[in-house]
Amino acid sequence: MPRFRHLPALALLRIEEEHAEHELPVCRQSLAAALGETEPAFGPVRADLLAHPAVPEFPALVALLVDSVQLRTVG
Repeated sequence: MPRFRHLPALALLRIEEEHAEHELPVCRQSLAAALGETEPAFGPVRADLLAHPAVPEFPALVALLVDSVQLRTVG
């Protein structure tokens, strides 16, 4: 029996994969609706979700805040 102990986990992974396959068209339709379209007219999206852009040095960030239109209208 120890030889087959991985089967429940494998079965759960297969169920999760199938759920994701069914969820994808629904998500694509929701995104199309959010963009004002009746049908998805976009292809697959590819991205490295773990890649982060470089953060500017502090003085550059301060300069961005000083030039911010949102902060000028509040202050």
